[in-house]
Amino acid sequence: MHIIEGKIQNAISRPIDEPFGLDAQKRNIEGYEEKLSLQIAGKYVVLAENPKAENAYLVCNIRSDNPLNMEEQYNGAVTNNYVEALREFVNRADDLVCELEAEQRDSGLTFKMLTSDDCTPNSKHDDFEGKLVIIKAENLAPEYRSSQHQFALATGGFGCNPISNGRAVYVKELYSGKECRYTRRQIEGIADTKKIPNWAIVKLKINEITSELAKSPNGITADGTFKFGDKHFTPFRKFGKRDGDFIKLSRSLVSDRDLGFTTYEWKKHEYSHNDFYTASGNSDFDIFKCVENGKLYVPGANELFIYQEPLQQTKNKTKSENKKPATLQEKLGNAKDKVREDSAKKSENPDKTKKKRDTRE
Repeated sequence: MHIIEGKIQNAISRPIDEPFGLDAQKRNIEGYEEKLSLQIAGKYVVLAENPKAENAYLVCNIRSDNPLNMEEQYNGAVTNNYVEALREFVNRADDLVCELEAEQRDSGLTFKMLTSDDCTPNSKHDDFEGKLVIIKAENLAPEYRSSQHQFALATGGFGCNPISNGRAVYVKELYSGKECRYTRRQIEGIADTKKIPNWAIVKLKINEITSELAKSPNGITADGTFKFGDKHFTPFRKFGKRDGDFIKLSRSLVSDRDLGFTTYEWKKHEYSHNDFYTASGNSDFDIFKCVENGKLYVPGANELFIYQEPLQQTKNKTKSENKKPATLQEKLGNAKDKVREDSAKKSENPDKTKKKRDTRE
């Protein structure tokens, strides 16, 4: 196959506000008419034909990952062999499936589709700007009909206003941060904050922190939260008696290879003890809490350690531990109480008592 350098121009794009799955105008890419098209992982693989061209078959990818959802064709390749073109089409589709599988695996999130039940009642008639909205599942490709792609922050557009003549609603996906454009009728409504999952709560918190940090002259929020690398940390506390001596404390420190803030070979992010405390505004705290994962961390000389809080001895002992040996007076009192109980039972059931006596006689 012959590779086409650069972007492919003069393509007829599908309407950006058209629901997924409806028949649409076929693309015409530089004289090649679309014959096969498959959408996977937010991208298209297209096989097009132009019988009059020297190489009659074109295979290319299409993406629209921009705020205006404008289609861009790339990685074009042409051939005069239909079977060769079909094989290229299938191979590219397989690559996108692998990309999708990796994306879902890396997110670690449960695949859950959101509906109008997840919205505040009648909120589809409210102003969307600045709100967490839910994109209708029917307007997304099947592989994207889940909460991580449906939750989005409405950032603007005339369509946010319910009485405006405009339709466009610009959003930022809560999970990925990707900017997209939808129309008002593609929005299910405003998300019910009582029903949103924990990961979404964390993302909203990070958005609030990011906004506050942007306004802060020293890059630190009112509660001391700061950004280090691509994570956010909040001062938690200083070391105290419960943390024990150096030996006990060191046993509570664990390397975090997933986070990867270290100077060692397995690092994922640059790390320096001095840089960490500089970012914190030279905090005098020893333990910090990561906003993203909720774990506690202690800055070490060469890495950022997970800190495992020491188990606290419970003040409430079991009944057996609290129970003291009964005194002689207590034992006599218990015996008297037992006699009274037995007498009361006999007076309540005199016939039963008489029967037992007759049996003995």
